[in-house]
Amino acid sequence: MTRQRRAVLRALGVAGLGLAGGCLGGGDDTATPRSNGGNGGGGGETQTTATSDGTETPTETPTPTMTRTGQWPMTQGGPRATGQAAAGPPRESVRWEQQLGGKIRSGPAVAGDRLFTTANKQLVAVALDDGEELWRTGVGGQVQHSVAYHEKTVLVPTENGIVAVDAESGATQWSKRLKGGAATDVTTTAGTAMVASGKQVYYGLTVGDGSVRWDSVPFNFGGLQEASADGRQVYGGGENAFFAMQDGARQWTKEIGGGIVGAPTVGDKYLFVGTNSAKGLAVAKETGNTEWETRLNGGATASPALDDRSLYVPAGGTLHKLQRGSGDKVWETGLDNTCLVAPAITDEAIYLATTSGTIYSISPDNGTIFWKHEAEMTIQSDPALAGGRLYIGSDSGQLFAFE
Repeated sequence: MTRQRRAVLRALGVAGLGLAGGCLGGGDDTATPRSNGGNGGGGGETQTTATSDGTETPTETPTPTMTRTGQWPMTQGGPRATGQAAAGPPRESVRWEQQLGGKIRSGPAVAGDRLFTTANKQLVAVALDDGEELWRTGVGGQVQHSVAYHEKTVLVPTENGIVAVDAESGATQWSKRLKGGAATDVTTTAGTAMVASGKQVYYGLTVGDGSVRWDSVPFNFGGLQEASADGRQVYGGGENAFFAMQDGARQWTKEIGGGIVGAPTVGDKYLFVGTNSAKGLAVAKETGNTEWETRLNGGATASPALDDRSLYVPAGGTLHKLQRGSGDKVWETGLDNTCLVAPAITDEAIYLATTSGTIYSISPDNGTIFWKHEAEMTIQSDPALAGGRLYIGSDSGQLFAFE
């Protein structure tokens, strides 16, 4: 989650200032899906209408017997940022909660039998099976963005740069200072860790030793968002434009009259983004030419999620389902008067949370709510889906596992 998006969430979602910058006002907490036909119908009573700054030495705790495994190595599940997983929890059932003792701003990274997230200036590993803490280690700076896992290494973006930590032991492998610090989530692909700095430069670092494989020219408009990737092709952007790069060299630039929010979501032929100017866009991966553009109910607050037929865009306190090929609205579900984090999706459900602390499971067919959990605490981190469970953290330091 970038500084730009974090600022929107703080100012609008957490402070509850209502309609501004993409968040709807009003205090009605009843979700109302509105369908544009085709996927009509509804369910239940919801109506559907047409339309501790630690040291660098980790502290070990005994490792429990762990049986749960899964894979969600970075924000939105992978470098293409689609937010897809095979399965999620069918009901509001909390498997475990763990208090980590600091604000959790990193979306969880899940690999094997453990989960990695941050609490203030520390990276923490917990067991998937029961939430027991395995180790924690200081990373030398505040963490406001999401970590990534790649081949037994956890990459942590801090206010100073990137720190690489051994996933098994918690020992620091290397650290790389960046001018302006790390300003986005980390994305990994083919042994490269990608991040944008506070000086508006994208870096591609070798996961093994932190050496710079490539860097980009500064992005003059500012507001860089986390990168996504498809092989060597990297996609990013910020205010007024987004672009494609290869080895840090710009391939094309698309000016859009608004800032993208979150990483571009990568399909087979097109990229999909939501903007802070209340638009959903699909553009050709090869050229940046616009395929379609759709008006949203407010500014986007996170990256969309993508499946084989549909795009799910959080914007203006509303979750929008759009047809992938045309951008036509299928339905839209208003949730509450705060901002939404990035969705995580399966064939059966969409999972997301609001900054006011409500966690939702929503039908992809018609937008009705399967279940919701009132955490009653601020949530500014994106969820993870792995091994049939949903994981999400809060500003209060509480980490949840649903199954």
